[in-house]
Parts: sequence; structure tokens; C-alpha cells
Amino acid sequence: MIHKPFSQACENNKNPILEVIQAVFCQPTTVWEIGSGTGQHACYFVRHLPHIEWQPTDRSENILCSPGYSPESQSACEHLWPVNYNGAYTSESNARFDQWLKSQNPLSCIKNFEDIMVLAKSRGLALLSDIAMPANNRLLVLQNS
Repeated sequence: MIHKPFSQACENNKNPILEVIQAVFCQPTTVWEIGSGTGQHACYFVRHLPHIEWQPTDRSENILCSPGYSPESQSACEHLWPVNYNGAYTSESNARFDQWLKSQNPLSCIKNFEDIMVLAKSRGLALLSDIAMPANNRLLVLQNS
């Protein structure tokens, strides 16, 4: 039996994220979850959102379920992570997480919100919502501007 990773933060955030997703994705659509980690969110959301085709992406050894996973998606998403605001960590746990990311890959780190917004704007995206999650995370909702 293969034991996959478990994330308590995923468990803590799943219901607040579901509430946002239900409001944002009212119509049938496909959602790519970038950096799905354990896949816990994908498994939970698929059960509650039958009108959405959920496509988790991450390394195969990190994911519990793999509908839609493709190795090609790994290179496109491996450097996307949580964000800092004004160059400061939002919690001590995020500071530790940032150090862990950098130890895994020197190019990986928590990104600055302001830099992400510059990139989003250059790609024609605007911030619709920035929502605090229970486990020291943020949920950013971007849409075509």
C-alpha cells in the first residue's frame, strides 16, 4: 500500500474554498488546480461540484487522484506558490514553508502579491477577490479584464 501525503491546511481550507468556487464557477467549466499537492482539494471538490471538470496538476508522487494530470503541466506550474504582501510573510508558518521550498528548488519561493498582480495585468487578468483562508493562506480570484 502506497501512503500519500496528507495536509491539515487542505482540510482546514476546503470548505471556505468551496464556498468561493461555488460563487465564481456557477456554469459548467474546466478548472485547472495548479500545484494540487496531495490532491485532497480535488477529491473533495469533485464530489461537491458535479458541473465542474476538475483538473489537478502536480508531481505524480504528491497527488492522491490524477484525473487530468499531465507531466507537461509540471514545468508550467512548479514555480507557483503562496504570496507575501509588501515583501513580508503573512505568518511564521509561511516563512518556514518558504525556506522548505527553497531547499527543494532554489527557484521556488513564496512570491510577492504585487509582482503577481503586475504579471496578471500584463496577461489581461484583473483581481476579482483576495480572500483570507483559515490556514494562513490566501485565495486569489483573477478574471479576464
